[in-house]
Amino acid sequence: MLMTASTMSLKCFYTDHFVLPLPADHRFPMRKYSLLRERVVAEGIIRPEDMRVPDAATDEDILRAHDADYLQRVQSGTLSAKEIRRIGFPWTPEMVERSRRSSGATMAACRVALVEGMALNLAGG
Repeated sequence: MLMTASTMSLKCFYTDHFVLPLPADHRFPMRKYSLLRERVVAEGIIRPEDMRVPDAATDEDILRAHDADYLQRVQSGTLSAKEIRRIGFPWTPEMVERSRRSSGATMAACRVALVEGMALNLAGG
């Protein structure tokens, strides 16, 4: 039996309204995140009331995976050209917020899954 929104409550975290201001010719399709969210709701896979905007990952959260110097350079926009190329996006304050929200979505989905058995993160990353 296909599980649908009418047969279960599945919490789903999304961040598609935190958009990166990318150049028109950038290869990354940011719109895919909002299209996915719209589709899972339209097809009844996720109920609108089960969609959640995550909190941003805190400095404490981020420091579990990155050193303080790197975090400071990300926040202040002082990354090297090599680091920016590795990230794949130009540095902007919106990139920092989107990254924090995407990480926050992963952590939130994990926390819910530990209690409820499963959850989704549509934020990518």
